[in-house]
Amino acid sequence: MERKQISTALENRILTSMIQDDQFLRQIAPIANSSLFVSPYAREVARWTAEYFEKYNSAPREHISDIFLLKANERLDAENINLLREFLSRLANGSKKVKNRNFLIAQAVKYFKIRSLTLLRDDLSDSLLRGDTMEGESLISNYRRVEQFGGEAPSVLQNSELFIDAFLSTDETLFRFPGALGEVCGNFSRGDFVGWLGAMGRGKTWWMIFTGFVAMRVGLKVLFLSLEMSQNQLARRIWQGLVGGVRDDNTEVAIPYFSRSSGKRKWDVEVEIRKVKKVDVSNISKKQEKFRRVFRGGDFKVRAFPAYSLSIGDVEHFLDNLYYFDEYVPDVLIVDYGDIFKPPSFRMEYRHQLDSVWKTLRAIAQERDMLVVTASQTTRKALGGTTDEGTVSEDIRKLAHVSKMLGINQTKEERDMGVVKIGLLKERDGRITSKRAVVLQSLEIGRPYLDSRFEDDVEDLRKKN
Repeated sequence: MERKQISTALENRILTSMIQDDQFLRQIAPIANSSLFVSPYAREVARWTAEYFEKYNSAPREHISDIFLLKANERLDAENINLLREFLSRLANGSKKVKNRNFLIAQAVKYFKIRSLTLLRDDLSDSLLRGDTMEGESLISNYRRVEQFGGEAPSVLQNSELFIDAFLSTDETLFRFPGALGEVCGNFSRGDFVGWLGAMGRGKTWWMIFTGFVAMRVGLKVLFLSLEMSQNQLARRIWQGLVGGVRDDNTEVAIPYFSRSSGKRKWDVEVEIRKVKKVDVSNISKKQEKFRRVFRGGDFKVRAFPAYSLSIGDVEHFLDNLYYFDEYVPDVLIVDYGDIFKPPSFRMEYRHQLDSVWKTLRAIAQERDMLVVTASQTTRKALGGTTDEGTVSEDIRKLAHVSKMLGINQTKEERDMGVVKIGLLKERDGRITSKRAVVLQSLEIGRPYLDSRFEDDVEDLRKKN
């Protein structure tokens, strides 16, 4: 597939957001000088959009097509009219909602800064070639830096919009898990850094895949980076999770379910033996087509790397390349898992290496306005079935960096029954709950979540053993 030049991809992304989103345009309009765009058609669209905004105080949206019909022939030649027609066609067929607005604004500001400095450099070079030092000095003295906010700081006593926007904003919340599990775990939001904490063999990778599935099902874009398994192993797990199949013919699988007899106040966990179909590789393309319709623009990209081969810097480069070349901006980044990154320095103690990695993952979540999810191993103490703050392995400072830590609690007996208990160990906004969710699962068919109830509403599972 032929890839676009970075400048073209960025310009189109900026133009699309300017045309479609009032808030984006409101923040960008003061610095989005049409001369900063490279392509002639982009300069014209930027100028039209700025004129429309100045008159109506909103983004033009579908009216951009009407403006095109009225003004396209004024300054553009046939080639650029065709390019603009293609751009508007893609715009009409694409999503009308701008996601990751804060990240896109930051990228636009950076782009305009680079373009402004590039134009200054070119003009200075021309002056120097002509030996016109006076013009060169004038260019430098009259240069105005590209700045987004002009140094303003809102007053907490006078600026009511500061608080109204903060409490009414819905852009931050991305999704919530279903059932009692959702009540325990709360909302997942942009800028959050979430950790799954569990003992060895307790399904941390499955839970991260499930997190990505929930995000994809509500139309979000997910990037899953694995340092734990090969691309084929990861692909098998993900497809199993999507279709609920097994790898062998006529496999009998124990499927747990909640039941409650008449008059009983609590739920029992029962198990039903079912024959499950083998994954059919012949109809994968047809299934993918169905999923694309159901997931409303959501997507799930995957990439596997050997353990300790990927640094945090590599992750940032990977995200940049996805943005520049593929125009793919993840709403959710999942890393399996944070403890096995290539260390930033081998001279550091191991716990300081981990602290640096977790700090940087948090920074990525905030700077790129995305949800970042990873996992961490517990100490051996958690093998008994209890995961709490005291079982964080290597460095307790991990808890300080995450905005939410979810604990996976499971005894060997519960694992055999297809039962796991999920608890909230830390929440950014101070929401404290001692409640845990009892979750039914069948990892044989790739389903870490089948159903959930609050622990207090479920019969003591120890009575079954």
